Amino acid sequence: MQERCWLYKVGISAKELLTWFQGALRTERRLPSGFPKQKLTAQWEIKQDDWYGYGWNKVSMSIPPSPRSVSQMMFCYELLWTLKKEEDRRLLLCRAGNVPWKQICHRLGKHRSTLDRQLSVILLRLIDEIRKNKKYGQTLQKILSHRVS
Repeated sequence: MQERCWLYKVGISAKELLTWFQGALRTERRLPSGFPKQKLTAQWEIKQDDWYGYGWNKVSMSIPPSPRSVSQMMFCYELLWTLKKEEDRRLLLCRAGNVPWKQICHRLGKHRSTLDRQLSVILLRLIDEIRKNKKYGQTLQKILSHRVS
């Protein structure tokens, strides 16, 4: 008899976890600023339509992040704080932010192959933390079982 055994054996690979951290950084950039906008003048703000600007203004379109991506971001940042060394956190965030290896090597003072091995160890340590900690496993199940229509 097959029940919902797939719910209890949910796993995530190291590559997927790194992709989640990349998505977390993209989601953070799409969130609105935490600081309120300052009004510099007492005049009314007139929004000029781009249609009437005839190409003088750059088109800016901001799509708010979905609730699922925000929950993935929060999950990734909770996992990030389980790492004890600041160097490990820096390496993971630099790699997730697509910083070139050369700049990461200069920042951390190690060779690329050493940092690559260290990154894979970090990701495997995070996966092990997910498996050991029941709270992280349940959160991961909720995020993965949520279906987007």
